[in-house]
Amino acid sequence: MNIRNKIGIINEIDNVNVEFVKVTDYAISDDKKYEYITVALTTILSNQKHEKYWSIIYNIFMKRSLTYKEGNNEISIENFKCPNCGAKMKINNNISSCEYCGQQYIVSFGDWKIYNITKE
Repeated sequence: MNIRNKIGIINEIDNVNVEFVKVTDYAISDDKKYEYITVALTTILSNQKHEKYWSIIYNIFMKRSLTYKEGNNEISIENFKCPNCGAKMKINNNISSCEYCGQQYIVSFGDWKIYNITKE
C-alpha cells in the first residue's frame, strides 16, 4: 500500500480490520464423514481517500474430514481405537481419554477447508 500511495495510486480500500468472529452453525454429516462449521466474520473497512468506514459481514463455510486411511482401513470417529490398548474410544472435541487404560490423545482427522464465502 505504501508504495502505491507514493506513486499516486490510492487504493479505494486500504484498511481491513476484523472486528468480530462468531460461530453460527455446526454440524456433522449423517454418514459421520464430515464436520461442517459456519463462521460470521464482521469486518470494518476504511477508505483513505474519503475517510469513510463501513462494516461488512462475511459468512465463511468450512468443512473437514472425520476419516483417514490407515493401510486398507478407513479410520473414523466411529471406529477409533486406543493406540495403547486397542479399546474402542469415543472422541469428544478432538481430545479423548481411553476409559480402560487412561491414555489421553489429541485426535485430528483433517484440516478445515473453506468451501464457500458469502457476503451479507
